[in-house]
Amino acid sequence: MKKKPHNEEMFVGVVRLEILIPSAFSLKDKRNVLRGVKDSIFSKTGVRITELGGDDKWNFTSLGFAVVSSKEGEVRKWVDDVLRILNENDDIEVINKGIDYFKYE
Repeated sequence: MKKKPHNEEMFVGVVRLEILIPSAFSLKDKRNVLRGVKDSIFSKTGVRITELGGDDKWNFTSLGFAVVSSKEGEVRKWVDDVLRILNENDDIEVINKGIDYFKYE
């Protein structure tokens, strides 16, 4: 029996951010700030963020996340929500961001 191909669409949003943490004066400070930021975003949006680089710097890091949905509008809303939460956080400053949206086929 042949399977019927799925015609469902899949949309993806991928974000990479460079973050400055002015209040961090040690790696411990940085970890505490990032833990709070990541926990806040997850509790408000369900999106998990990961640290991509800058492990050796106490006041700088790169963060990334991706979201997937069958609706393009949902992907854009999730990305916008996460960026809004980050921009409202006084403990960090987004100094660079790269955002890619695409339809996966």
